[in-house]
Amino acid sequence: FDVVDGALRISQGSSGPYKITSDDVQVNSLQFINLSYPASPGTIKIEIKIDYLNPQGLEEYQASLNLESTVSLLPGGASQ
Repeated sequence: FDVVDGALRISQGSSGPYKITSDDVQVNSLQFINLSYPASPGTIKIEIKIDYLNPQGLEEYQASLNLESTVSLLPGGASQ
């Protein structure tokens, strides 16, 4: 994942990057923080801040979103 010009993008292997946000929002920050202890399955904290672009400046359309989540990886990967 990366943020370029306010757009969130995803790449996997040699594919991408592909933009995954609309032109109506701007991603202002994206952080991945490693919370893992040595020799343990990974635990990652994800923080993202997204603002709705409101070109007319109308109060009823002002919106901002701050998301924070933590994910833990399973030893050996996910089973299907």
